[in-house]
Amino acid sequence: MTLIRRTGSLIAIALLLGCSSDTTLLPKQGLRFEFAQWECGPADGPAVAIYLTREPSNAPTPTAPFARIYVDLMTGNLLDGRQLSVGDGGQAFATFVRTDGTSDPALGGSVAANYSASNQEIVGSAYLTFKTAGLLVEEFHAPVFPNSHTCP
Repeated sequence: MTLIRRTGSLIAIALLLGCSSDTTLLPKQGLRFEFAQWECGPADGPAVAIYLTREPSNAPTPTAPFARIYVDLMTGNLLDGRQLSVGDGGQAFATFVRTDGTSDPALGGSVAANYSASNQEIVGSAYLTFKTAGLLVEEFHAPVFPNSHTCP
């Protein structure tokens, strides 16, 4: 085998191995839809959950698979475009829920979002790393659906 063929074969093998990873959610596993809902935080204060879903939904819990980003607004975390850290000890939390109902909490990452009261929409981006689900990089335009419950 010539040097050129050998080099070409090695490059092809490297590309195949690199592209066969199942721990990367790029493209975004078909998570093409977004919505958000106001929620109650741990101290019954304001919070928001942003859902990245495969199908359109405004149910409190969409059909899996989906990613859920949770921001407790009582702790000074505002939806004003600032980057919030995600993960253990972070300012926000995220979970990826699989079709079998199991969930994979985010190990780390970040989310930045702006809330538009006039449009009732949260616009932002997320860069999230999950232990088994992999990497999710997403921009979102999440309409905020009204909730029927209020925090105590």
